[in-house]
Amino acid sequence: MISHCANRFLVTLCVAVLAQRSRCLSPVPREKTPAQLVMPDVTCYDRRMRAVFGPRVNSNIHVQDRTGALTPALQSNGFCGLKLGRDLNQNLSFFSTYDGCYAQMKGGNVFVPLQVQLLGGNQWLRVKISCPLTQRQRERIQHLPTRRLPTLPGSCAPEGPLQLDCGQRGISRDACHQLGCCYDARKLTCHYKLNACSLDGHVVFSVDSALADRRLDPSGLVVNGLSQCTPAATTPDAAVFKIGLTDCGAKMKAMLLAKEF
Repeated sequence: MISHCANRFLVTLCVAVLAQRSRCLSPVPREKTPAQLVMPDVTCYDRRMRAVFGPRVNSNIHVQDRTGALTPALQSNGFCGLKLGRDLNQNLSFFSTYDGCYAQMKGGNVFVPLQVQLLGGNQWLRVKISCPLTQRQRERIQHLPTRRLPTLPGSCAPEGPLQLDCGQRGISRDACHQLGCCYDARKLTCHYKLNACSLDGHVVFSVDSALADRRLDPSGLVVNGLSQCTPAATTPDAAVFKIGLTDCGAKMKAMLLAKEF
């Protein structure tokens, strides 16, 4: 009887030890890398695609056009075939029609190149969302007129120091125009329009000293109450300011130019 109880005790002890070891040896779930965290779930529809990013992805998604130029998606939100927004769970949904400004076709697929960031991070990560197309869809898209960004108001600055460079060095004419900027075909340069908003998130405006009630020095102008907001370029007669849409007291007002969804 004692031997039988001892055997049962040893068996129970062995089972307990093995169970404890099993728990100790269980694989520890690895934390996802940034590249994994930004990968979206893509759904393909008849005329558009939808990519759903997790709540840790920043809303400042950038879309890349055929020339390689990057544009904040929020600047084209609601037109140009794009739509961007968060749901109740803070997941970020990105929509693009197959014939949108930034949609590209290769082989039997349509794709949109993106660059995204995680909240609180500085690293930009490349993401390409794509959908397969049927022969009928490809034929329909090829016969549609090419979508273009809307023409923005404003005027091109005269040659000289009041011109502010727009976009990256060596930018193409199409990429320059898609940023809402002016392209100089002779110098192969791109510069901001005056008295207008650009699609890379700036408002650029000029101040003419001749319109002032008294003589003033344009280089000494600042935004009222904000001494750090100084002109980006000056001449003896004028100053040009370049201000981010949320900087120096600027406020954004959304305006729907076209409705497609």
